[in-house]
Amino acid sequence: MTVFKVKAATCFGEDALKALEDIEAQSVLIVCDKFLNDNGTVPRIAHRLLKAKKVTIFDGPVPDPTTAVVGSGVKFIAASRPDVIIGIGGGSAIDTAKAMIYFAVQGGIIEKPYFIAIPTTSGTGSEMTALAVIRDADTQIKHVLVDDKLMAADMAILETSLVLTVPAGITANTGMDVITHAVEAYVAKGANVYSDALAEKAMELVLSSLLACYEDGRNAAARERMHEASNLAGIAFNTAGLGVNHSMAHQLGSMYHLPHGLACSFFLEAVIDYNAADPAVQAKYARLAVKLGLANASTSDAQAVLILKNVIRALKGAMHVPTRIRDIKNAPAQEAYTKACCVMAQNAMQDFCLGGNPLPVTKEAVASLYAGLY
Repeated sequence: MTVFKVKAATCFGEDALKALEDIEAQSVLIVCDKFLNDNGTVPRIAHRLLKAKKVTIFDGPVPDPTTAVVGSGVKFIAASRPDVIIGIGGGSAIDTAKAMIYFAVQGGIIEKPYFIAIPTTSGTGSEMTALAVIRDADTQIKHVLVDDKLMAADMAILETSLVLTVPAGITANTGMDVITHAVEAYVAKGANVYSDALAEKAMELVLSSLLACYEDGRNAAARERMHEASNLAGIAFNTAGLGVNHSMAHQLGSMYHLPHGLACSFFLEAVIDYNAADPAVQAKYARLAVKLGLANASTSDAQAVLILKNVIRALKGAMHVPTRIRDIKNAPAQEAYTKACCVMAQNAMQDFCLGGNPLPVTKEAVASLYAGLY
């Protein structure tokens, strides 16, 4: 038996933030990064909480949230005793909020609060997923926490106005994250008709809007479509799972402090090639290309997959996304990177997402994929 469910009520369209005006709470804890708090975004959102008796802000989240930051956040929960928690920001802030809730509830500090997620980037889909990625600063390993009851948002608010000023570089990286979510979910072990439909629509929206967002961040219609694409792709992979692309990206990003979407983008074509070695998986990738109008029914599976890869590659090129480790800022020397490949491969083999990959993966194969990236 297969079960498909979506926990979050999703508010989108014009003035989606209006949903906050109906939230009744004794104590609200807002989790965000310091930038969003200092630039006035969070205070403006907080003013919509007309029926909240107390509002507290924890602005400790950082990129690649660490166990230490989560621990500090749990202390805030213990002090403020919120019955509503709102995570505002990119995937890092929302994942921090999820982890805070997880450990506070597991530790008996509070009963599970009502959780609202408000993304300010279009990439992670974290508002729709029952997982959070947290980094151990001592080991540089990213850990994936998974708990459907404690971590998925009760309400997601997709407010387009919050993403209109996202810089082009971040737009590109987060957009590549959406693509990776959709493509990995489409062939993951847990894929089904529901996740397939969501992944297909997410990719359709990405191909029609990502480049427009990159070229003109104030294009509200394109921004809205990308926000929706991110959300749909999040539901898709929460249902179907992910794969080796994310397992490798988690460790690469942690090792070299790279944006998650950028780390994901490095492996896309190589992982498609790896998985397409299985004719059934190749046919599934080809079906996606046909659904997106990139190929037709008479196109061979191999050719359709090649077209799909070329479109992804062209999109990266148009957005100036680096495709090699040596091209990133402060790139490691090749010798140092080669040594790191073994460590990253070992850690990737322990990553939760690996179990969703449609083909078995060995440590040697992962190390080879890493090595080919330089």
